Amino acid sequence: MKTGKDKIQIIDDFLPQKEFQEIQSTIMEGWPFLDAQDTPHHEHIGWAYSTTVADKDEPKNWKYFYLVHVMYMQPTLLSPHIFEKIIPVLKKLNVKALIRIKANLFPNSEKIHEHEAHTDFSYSHYTALFSLNTCNGYTKFSDGTKVDSVANRILIFDGSLSHQSTTTSDTTARFNINFNYF
Repeated sequence: MKTGKDKIQIIDDFLPQKEFQEIQSTIMEGWPFLDAQDTPHHEHIGWAYSTTVADKDEPKNWKYFYLVHVMYMQPTLLSPHIFEKIIPVLKKLNVKALIRIKANLFPNSEKIHEHEAHTDFSYSHYTALFSLNTCNGYTKFSDGTKVDSVANRILIFDGSLSHQSTTTSDTTARFNINFNYF
């Protein structure tokens, strides 16, 4: 990984296709359905509604909410069945210590909406944004750099660097997983 607060790294085709598709289907598919033997075909992910993306002082605008599923918040594993699926990402990132892992679902909006700029945490650490689908949403940095959401792309940067997330206007939702770690 490149170092320094102003450096970002973009890696396309981050995981082998089979591993990527398993994570993608776990996060992006709806409620599990049962077959004739009452066996679920995928894990269920529960989404929590949030009225703000950047911080608690962001102006409330009901059009630009998002959904989140927190898998890990130091020191607690909150979603072990989903966590198991993302172990290949953690291994490839060479994570030494976790701070937080959360899946994000940014619903479609008529036009792309940029959320308020924010930092994930105020101290220097790694943030890895793992895109689960391709859409016209992006992550934007204070210098104007935009990194498009492309399925199986990971964006790595210092999480204390100011950045913005966006909605999408060309697909149902923008899905990604946010890893904060050392």
